Amino acid sequence: MAAVLLGTVSMSAQAGLFGGPENPIREDGLSYLGKNNIKRIVIPSFTVIFHTKANKTAQSKRGLFSGNKSNAKSAMFVEWKDPDMGMLQKIADDAYHSFEGKLTSSGFEVVPMQQVVASEPYGKINGSTAAVRDEKMLSIAPTGMKVYDPAGKIDPDGSFFLGVANFNSKLEGDVAKAVLGNLDGVATARVTLNLVFGTFEAEANTVVGDYDTASAQVSFVPVLTLATTTPTVTPMITGIELSSNFESAKLPNGTEFNMPRNISRVQLNVPQLGDKSVCSIRDVTTAGEKTGVGLANVIGMLSALGGGVGGSLEAGNFEASVDSDAFQSQANVQISKLADLIGDKLKSVAQ
Repeated sequence: MAAVLLGTVSMSAQAGLFGGPENPIREDGLSYLGKNNIKRIVIPSFTVIFHTKANKTAQSKRGLFSGNKSNAKSAMFVEWKDPDMGMLQKIADDAYHSFEGKLTSSGFEVVPMQQVVASEPYGKINGSTAAVRDEKMLSIAPTGMKVYDPAGKIDPDGSFFLGVANFNSKLEGDVAKAVLGNLDGVATARVTLNLVFGTFEAEANTVVGDYDTASAQVSFVPVLTLATTTPTVTPMITGIELSSNFESAKLPNGTEFNMPRNISRVQLNVPQLGDKSVCSIRDVTTAGEKTGVGLANVIGMLSALGGGVGGSLEAGNFEASVDSDAFQSQANVQISKLADLIGDKLKSVAQ
């Protein structure tokens, strides 16, 4: 199977999923980098989000001329239960170096990570140097950096009335100023990459004829995917966001901070396809669940015949067996391609 870089377009809208997109990258506000004479970049936020659960639902509804309101649903749930954490950390580390190298070759000076994480403001950021796990994903920063939500509070127990004073994002400009002494010609960057071990293709067809039938078909494509999502830890899409043109502001308690007036973004827009399989899947569906799948078409037909019966049926549960070497190799290839695409866009505005 092929490896995919997946952008903001929904799966149902991806008619060209297996073809090369003409414009895989979307940009917004890049002119600010030139106007603000950006020469140096500080990266306080770099997060690689590995999605460990994938699912897709297909639904078929009644035909155009049917008088009933029947529908049938079918779904697949696939889980990567035991990822190799050392391998995932290596991917995150390599991803950082790939982006750092491409930004440098594009004409920017990237402040070394060691200087960023050693700064006093960076130490105040509320985040974790360990992987952050929830039910569906693992968020990992390069070794030595923190995983954090830019909108999260610096002090989770702090006063609501301080507002932005308690947001991690407030500290990003402070980090840059602490490291460089001033913010002239400086941008701070957040890089967020979403990697999924597999993705679904779904097809739901309604047949219109003498009898209105309902059917749902779901297939799983076990490939590596860089996917746009709304992750729990860092609520951003796949790509880079650069803040520039900072101004000093003062909090109600008298604390001064630096906030950007301009935001520039370069993000993945549509899927790109690689050429290597990274996993296989094993069906762990119970007998009861499989019976439910078999009833999907029957329920749809009963509804079409006037029974008024609708159904929401689980098609199956699967476990993914991911080849760590293949996953790491394909992740590095895909991330390097994305870094090249983003770097080429930024190069056009580098001074």
